[in-house]
Amino acid sequence: MKRLAGWFPLLAVFGGIVAMALTLRPLLPIDETRYASVAWEMWLRQDFLVPFKNGATYSHKPPLLFWLMQGGWAVFGVNDWWPRLVHPLMGLASLILAAVIGRRLWPRLPGVAQTAPYLLLGSLWWAVFTTTSMFDMLVVFFVEVGVLGLILAASRRPFLGWFLVALGIGLGILTKGPVVLLFLLPLMLLGPWIWRRQIHIGRWTLGGLLSFIGGVGIALCWAIPAGQSGGEAYQNAIFWGQTAGRVSDSFAHARPFYWYFMFLPGLLFPWFFWPEAWKAVQGPRKEAAVRLCWAWALIPLVIFSFVSGKQPHYLLPMFPALALLVGRGLAVRGRAESVRVQLPGVFLAGLGAFLVVIVLKTEWSPWPEVTPKLSPLWGGALLSGGLALLFFRSPRREFSVQRLFLAGPLIVVVAHGAGFGPLANSYNMAPTAQAIGALQAKGIEVAHLGEYHAEYHFVGRLEQPLVIHESYEALKTWVVSHPHAWVLLRKDHHENKKFWTADVLQTAKPLRPYRTTETVLVPVSSL
Repeated sequence: MKRLAGWFPLLAVFGGIVAMALTLRPLLPIDETRYASVAWEMWLRQDFLVPFKNGATYSHKPPLLFWLMQGGWAVFGVNDWWPRLVHPLMGLASLILAAVIGRRLWPRLPGVAQTAPYLLLGSLWWAVFTTTSMFDMLVVFFVEVGVLGLILAASRRPFLGWFLVALGIGLGILTKGPVVLLFLLPLMLLGPWIWRRQIHIGRWTLGGLLSFIGGVGIALCWAIPAGQSGGEAYQNAIFWGQTAGRVSDSFAHARPFYWYFMFLPGLLFPWFFWPEAWKAVQGPRKEAAVRLCWAWALIPLVIFSFVSGKQPHYLLPMFPALALLVGRGLAVRGRAESVRVQLPGVFLAGLGAFLVVIVLKTEWSPWPEVTPKLSPLWGGALLSGGLALLFFRSPRREFSVQRLFLAGPLIVVVAHGAGFGPLANSYNMAPTAQAIGALQAKGIEVAHLGEYHAEYHFVGRLEQPLVIHESYEALKTWVVSHPHAWVLLRKDHHENKKFWTADVLQTAKPLRPYRTTETVLVPVSSL
């Protein structure tokens, strides 16, 4: 019962930030709306092999997230809230599994299992992505499944251990492709160094090879029939194009090798600025568990640094390793004369003061179009939280963690309350999507000029694809043979400016702007 009681503050904070996200903001374009739309098109088609986006095969992601969304619809009916809960619930499962791994690695230090989930949820970037509808918390969970399997395989439970490794690899690939291997394969290869005399190298090698084959086999159970069903281009994309492109010369998110190191302080706030966390990870490297966690954290960071495609959330699967290392150090160090948390408090108070000042003095704001919609109370909440940390002391490091972990979620709460609350309409695709759906219900084709990321398909429950034209010339040719169609125009696209005239706008149907960009539906007859 005492162990369960330690989870109550964590669950309350988790539930609070997820509920605030569900209440104060819609599915955000372009990623969240796109993934929900892909799941929606698979649902409409009753095709559970090949993902589709706007009527075309979608090879950028495997289908596991889309399957989970559809599984919820099968139980609860099609709704907006279930696709937004899948990712947070996997984040919660990852917190629980981190505690299980901590208990398995350090059974005589129960403080590790108690502290690691707080360290994770308290990390700013983890708290941010807990509220999103993406893939990365699923990747975290399956990496943890694989790591737990390796621990069991090294502790004389090889069959269950290697089965979990295969499961982690297979389901990880079905979540986001081979990226899961960047976390698990190095640990498998370094097993003889991590566990040394605890394992038999021959048996370890055989078990690792069989689990790798089994994991790839799980993924191929989907990929082979999906490739045959989706056609040659789709087959080439899922088996080679996406992985090779991201690793060698990424077609998106290409950044220099040092890029991650610039963002680590913010991603790991507040722990990066807490001296006790740095002291905690300075323990001995003689323990196999410590070597495992360091390899789990550092090797993927180095690999990702040399991969051209970079996004901050790619690093989330290494966060549990860092949390376990810090949790272990705090548990070993035990009591202290006084544990202060001033540096995170200074940052939090400074951020709150900045927000209060730009709201009260809008002429000083770098975002003059946004600031008038904000309330200074949200900045005051950050300022109060920072001041509380500045004057907080505790003789127990674990007690400090349970207070300091509120800093990251507090920023997420303020971001939703101060930012997304007043600005939610600017990111709400539903009114535009419903206008498109009303035209399609009458049998009217709707064209879209510029790149389309399926922002409207799920939120408008569209059952027909939009006709996409990448250029002004292509649309001009199409218009001649479709005199009764309508065209969606957004002013921010450079090709749209050729249509953005007073004569055209007289017959246009104005729609809710996307952010600050005007959007209209125009009948072809007026062009």
